[in-house]
Amino acid sequence: MKRRNIFLLALALFVTLFAAACTAPQSGTGPETTPDAETSALAESPYAPGDFAADSAVRILFDHEVYDKSMSAITYYISNESGDDIEFGAEYTIERFEAGAWRTLPVIDNLAWNAIAYILPSGAVRGDTFSFSIYDCEITDGRYRIVKQVGEELLCAEFSLGESPITAQTPFGYMDLADLPHDYSAEQAAADGVVTLYYDDAEDINAEKLADFVSKLEAGAPAMVRLMSYTVEGDMILTDVVYDTRCFTLRVDATRDEFAAERTITEQCFAYLTAHDGAVFLSDAVEMEYETADRRPFHAQSAWLFDIDQLDDGDALAARIGSLAEGEMLANVIRARYYNAEAKRYIGLTDEPLTYIVGSEEQGSWGVTNELPLPQQWMYEAGYAITRAEWLASDECILTVECADETKNKYFVTVTIDETKEPLFEKIVLSDETFALGYGFPDGEFAYIVS
Repeated sequence: MKRRNIFLLALALFVTLFAAACTAPQSGTGPETTPDAETSALAESPYAPGDFAADSAVRILFDHEVYDKSMSAITYYISNESGDDIEFGAEYTIERFEAGAWRTLPVIDNLAWNAIAYILPSGAVRGDTFSFSIYDCEITDGRYRIVKQVGEELLCAEFSLGESPITAQTPFGYMDLADLPHDYSAEQAAADGVVTLYYDDAEDINAEKLADFVSKLEAGAPAMVRLMSYTVEGDMILTDVVYDTRCFTLRVDATRDEFAAERTITEQCFAYLTAHDGAVFLSDAVEMEYETADRRPFHAQSAWLFDIDQLDDGDALAARIGSLAEGEMLANVIRARYYNAEAKRYIGLTDEPLTYIVGSEEQGSWGVTNELPLPQQWMYEAGYAITRAEWLASDECILTVECADETKNKYFVTVTIDETKEPLFEKIVLSDETFALGYGFPDGEFAYIVS
């Protein structure tokens, strides 16, 4: 077995990367704006160098020193090594170094910050993003900094906009799978940071990026990792796992698999990253063996990523993934979440056997909790429960309703959003969305409609 401390190596990489980004040069390097004259329309920063905390144990950090200006959102991190919990809000300021001074970017009219307080324990890292869309000025290449009040300290950290592989199209630095050449080589994949794990004594490649990926998940930040594997015939398979802070998108590139039924790039969305039975999966359920209150399992779809014993410190990584799942269970009543293909809507299942949540992240985030109205009281008494959901289209989902007594009938419940169907018995209006509830027995099967 290969011996490498991947967990510690990844943490060291995480901290080193952050430190390099945080100690961006104060002058003389990086892309600079070159105004026609030594004047600027931007107001000069109200902060003097002495206003910022020096040698603070709380820091603002970036993944990279330079970003392309096409980036719609840039992730930053707050690291707390102070020994105490710290509290801060959502507000921040972005400034640009222009005409020999730091200057504040003006925000758009009627901008309001969320009145929220975050608490960050000592030893923890929190990720967040900011967008240039809230600023009422042209965004040009040059030196920038974020200024933010964190606890009792005023902090800042520099970054630059300029020529960079970190663009809106490649926000994690990986070229899109569809743009890779068909003769993409293992050597090029290694240089691009693709993770390759082997079962034998061959040296794993870029394995530390798995722990770095999990570190970003722990910080609640967007993250991506690319995996490479081979079929038994030796054909390359590339797999992307992308986390957007809501769900995971799995993209599998089988275009180089000569024996694949469909040599194409497929995409699927999952709610959770889980470790189960010696392997790491993406899954619709927070735990693949999770049981509802009446001891009946959720039937979750899942996708295998890699076996834990492929890593020297796989058990440590699996424990961290397990902690993420436990956090999901503590923070959310939803134990299984099924996204549609666009990852904009979901059906969530809870501990209540016949309760489900219809959620949407379109036009703002909202959810409606419904209890399945079964037509016969004896169905409640018999121990029926919703066990899974499957999207047929972006607005139509099938709920599977089963009985603890497996000799009883199984029912398939249709949930349709944004399309009115008869019969209608009740309406619920929320966030300009209308849900019409009804049930009947088409073709002898029970059907329940939400539209």
